[in-house]
Amino acid sequence: MEQSKKLLDKINIEMIFLSILFLFFLQMITELISAIYMLDLLNTSVDEKAAGLFFLLPSFFLIFSKKEISPKLIKISGIILIVARLITPFFATLGKIITAGLSVGSFMIFFPSYLLYSSSLTKKSNGLNFGLSLAIGTGLSILFRTLNYTIDISMYSWYQSIGVILALIALVLLLSFDKIQNYDQKDEVLKEKELEKEEDIKKKKSNFNSEIKILGLILGIINVFLLIYFAFESPTVISRWTQGNYLAIIIILIIMISIYVSIAQFRPDWFGLLKIWMILLWNFLFAISLVLTIFVHTINFPETVSSPAIIVGTPYWYQQIPLYMMLLLSPIIFINFMLFTRELIRNIPSKKQISLGFTLGGLYIIIMAFIIIFTNIWGYVGAVSLIFRNLFWFPFLLIGIGLFISALFIKNTSIQFKKFKGSIKENVPTVIFIFFILIGTIFGGIITMANPEPLTGQGVHSLKVMTYNVQMGVNETGDFNYDSQLRLIQEINPDIIAFQESDSAKIGGKNSDVIRYFADKLNYYSYYGPKKVTGTYGTAVLSRYPITNALSIFTYSDEDEIGTVQVEITVGDTIFNVFNSHPDGSDDAKLIQIQTLMSQIEGLNNVISLGDFNSKENSTYYNASTAILVDSFLFLYPDHFDENGVNRTLRIDHIFVSPEFTIKEAHYISKPESQTDHPVYWIVIEF
Repeated sequence: MEQSKKLLDKINIEMIFLSILFLFFLQMITELISAIYMLDLLNTSVDEKAAGLFFLLPSFFLIFSKKEISPKLIKISGIILIVARLITPFFATLGKIITAGLSVGSFMIFFPSYLLYSSSLTKKSNGLNFGLSLAIGTGLSILFRTLNYTIDISMYSWYQSIGVILALIALVLLLSFDKIQNYDQKDEVLKEKELEKEEDIKKKKSNFNSEIKILGLILGIINVFLLIYFAFESPTVISRWTQGNYLAIIIILIIMISIYVSIAQFRPDWFGLLKIWMILLWNFLFAISLVLTIFVHTINFPETVSSPAIIVGTPYWYQQIPLYMMLLLSPIIFINFMLFTRELIRNIPSKKQISLGFTLGGLYIIIMAFIIIFTNIWGYVGAVSLIFRNLFWFPFLLIGIGLFISALFIKNTSIQFKKFKGSIKENVPTVIFIFFILIGTIFGGIITMANPEPLTGQGVHSLKVMTYNVQMGVNETGDFNYDSQLRLIQEINPDIIAFQESDSAKIGGKNSDVIRYFADKLNYYSYYGPKKVTGTYGTAVLSRYPITNALSIFTYSDEDEIGTVQVEITVGDTIFNVFNSHPDGSDDAKLIQIQTLMSQIEGLNNVISLGDFNSKENSTYYNASTAILVDSFLFLYPDHFDENGVNRTLRIDHIFVSPEFTIKEAHYISKPESQTDHPVYWIVIEF
């Protein structure tokens, strides 16, 4: 029996258990908010589905429980969390609001209950394990997404067996809850009771400063969760902010996580070398680099219809300095979490305090989610969302300030950790696990990254060109649909593809990247176009042939930012000037976009102008294109009926080409066969 306890202590089963639950929480909050976002976006309004956000608030009900927190409550909430996570991938988007919501809601009961129960045992090692577990959970999220082209592999196809295995491990450990708490707590509790009398504890709990401190520490914990959820669980999000090197970002980030985990596991006493001022300075520098990472890529949009367009090319090297500073400073995220939880536990919060704190924390998550979403869809919710136009950096500034303020509540004694008494040999499973995450992520990133063939195009005299509004990779009912869209693309086998509404690398799109997924799977060159910090729909170009001289053009907008892509694609001796458009908003906004577009096109040869123009035949915008370019569809079907006899008079997805091209084929694929809410349109041209 004694040997079994020693073995469990060496393996650190609490760390394993919490790592899995933190991973599940990150997965489920991602599913919950993206499901609400996607279904509400289909209606371009906020409706009753947004009520699913109330799943973030059940911590409130802990106040009304008559008894103190017991292992039974922790077990029940943990089981619901795990089971709901297991079944969520099998539901459509609407069902995921319920299942993912149940999982998130259960976590918001489980986690504060676990903290409260831990504080009742005065467990001194809790903070260390919490920091370790969150770092490993984040590392697993990065690994799973890297292995599957930014989609979490543990929630995908038959690979869901990975999630099943993790869930079974967590369930076994949860049902053996007393073994998780196997750190010789009884002696520690007795010593603590001798040192602190009951009256002192009550006085401490009722002290106003203690109330503020506990609330500050809890909000610090919530800010850590938010930061990981908004960005660090899926590094492709950060790369789309900056047009930074995706592979470099994941490698640096996973190395920094591995360094933190290694130190926390094997040399926790090194944290004792840090002083409070160092923690505060580290937080300050991290917050500055985080905000600057976004801010230096923010542009001043044209303010009026008469304002000139803003043209943005490849970022300068110095614009990426804050990005790499932020990545190198990122271990402070987990150091914060470790110290916040440790300090919170040492303050022995009451049930009321911790319930109130996490209820406010859940409300804070809802508000922050709305803020970051409104920076993108600022034209949809009237005066409320307009406030946040072009303020993508703002929620991250709030998080950075929140982390700094919460760090002020940490005492010097909470940074002191005992020296690791074991040896690396005794912790082989932990070493293997860390190494697996590190190497798996690096090699996964290398193997899955697109490596297009260096085609010259010599001897090629025809191209297949396609425009595709993918609606962030979902179908017309709002269900996740990357693979069906990919299969359709592979069937058509285009040489050049223009994508609209491809801005999925955000919380509304599950932090997955539909363009990276397609580009890596197809092994194509790609240009994402307007960076995510600009809040555009996402206009991107994929090509079998090299893309050069890529530009993003921003014009006046009054609903969503309008970003048009201009690239050059060389095929043999011919340079194609390709423009991808997706204008929206008022007539004025669409008019200035088409005027700017035609001014860019004027004087160029071999032009392909395509996209979701949101304009029908004989409109002012449509006529501006056909004044110098050819409508490829009407060239073959002047009576508006395609080869299947479908009348396409109302089409808004167009491909216009220079008159020197010969159009050989033109095809529309209607929904639902198009696997999105728009028809797919593709043509074959000869040159």
